[in-house]
Amino acid sequence: MFGSVPTLRVLAFASNSARPGPPLGVTAVSYLGSARKPWRVSWTRALPQPIAVAGDTVLTDGLLAARIGAMFVQCFPEGSVSTWPRVQAVLGYALVPVLFVDAPGAT
Repeated sequence: MFGSVPTLRVLAFASNSARPGPPLGVTAVSYLGSARKPWRVSWTRALPQPIAVAGDTVLTDGLLAARIGAMFVQCFPEGSVSTWPRVQAVLGYALVPVLFVDAPGAT
């Protein structure tokens, strides 16, 4: 009905924050702090394919996905969001049709 679904083999977190990620209690998870997304992508070369990037902003996570040829899943945080992430969200909406031709509203 939906075709084949890829099996999740590796779950990797990358954050531009230097703070460590939350303890998940799972051994098959890796975490990369200070990832410098979307500019540094060399760490993605060792990941199994296909890759999907889930994130809250198009300017960092979406651009990372576009640079490595991955699917981008945008996740919207609940609650209040600080000023810089809100600015990134507004600017990122303008890039969606450019980066992701299959996105709604893209040409």
